[in-house]
Amino acid sequence: FCVTGEDEKAFSAVSTYIALIPDAWNPYDTGCDVYVMAGKPDEAMKILEEGHKQLPAEPEYYYKLFEVDMLRGEMEKAREDIRRWAELAQLPAGITDRYASLADVFEGRAHKAVENLRQGVRRLTTEHDQPTEVGNRFYLARILMEQGQFHEGRDELRVVDSLAEELNGPGFNPWKFIVQYYTGLCNVRAGDMAKAEVNADALEALIRDEREPFYSMFSHALKAEILLAQGKSSAASISVASIQPWARISFPRIRILAARVLTQASREADARNLYDETYNWTIAWQSQMGGNYFDFWIERSKLDYYKAQMYQHFGDRVNAITFYEKAIHNWHNGDSDYPPLVDAKVQLQTLKGTSVK
Repeated sequence: FCVTGEDEKAFSAVSTYIALIPDAWNPYDTGCDVYVMAGKPDEAMKILEEGHKQLPAEPEYYYKLFEVDMLRGEMEKAREDIRRWAELAQLPAGITDRYASLADVFEGRAHKAVENLRQGVRRLTTEHDQPTEVGNRFYLARILMEQGQFHEGRDELRVVDSLAEELNGPGFNPWKFIVQYYTGLCNVRAGDMAKAEVNADALEALIRDEREPFYSMFSHALKAEILLAQGKSSAASISVASIQPWARISFPRIRILAARVLTQASREADARNLYDETYNWTIAWQSQMGGNYFDFWIERSKLDYYKAQMYQHFGDRVNAITFYEKAIHNWHNGDSDYPPLVDAKVQLQTLKGTSVK
């Protein structure tokens, strides 16, 4: 019901579910997701508190609380939620490193996130925990990309590729698709289109040789990124249209790419709607559809910035200023050299007609 926009029916179903099984965690977990999807994080919090009273020892309470506090912008509470979740669920340090870094990067504190993940990776290497190391190095590479450290990001991705190959041996290895895609993104952001096109060709060959059409979404998305960077918005639109519809819905980066392409194609209402839907797009929904949890939080943290760029593109100075100011407020604890924050300040001052000090 919530997916189809029938919120009141969804709320009624949640109430019935909880009444039927009040001593199980799943009804409260589901209720939280439904209210988040409806854009009601405060109501989601009430559902969680109700569940916590019924099941005070349930570790997942703190995990869901983390998500709601992140959406509400309560970063310190979110960090404490992760600490409690890790403690009660007895999670390995490598997993908690991963989640703790989300609150930092959400605030634009990329330096702290990188430092903590690097320390964790060194520990994982010593412990010979390669499966967790692969995931954490990948997240480290993603934050390095956000920081503008493209060379270092590519280095981490190469290590991910090597470790994943050792782990998977002759078996199927999804990481080689992922590494090509994100390496290509690094190259696009660094302005090296020739290298990015090599990644796109390699990704297309992998998909063909491995007969894995599932990963075609990465191939089309990378091509669209390259074309968009080259100012070829019509061709980029064709590439985005070639991505499976469910992937355009569930993968945060692809959703934002689609909105950027719509902006370049002068489809303001469609672009705005896609951004707006993502503000309250529930974690459970995108996870069930196969989306990337980490990317959700990175893209979610930049939505006001993206909307400001969109309004600026369409010459809407008032809304552009409003959303740049929102983005800057969101990152008020961020690194002074965090690239989106630096750019937001420059653009804001340009729009206001004043100089940047």
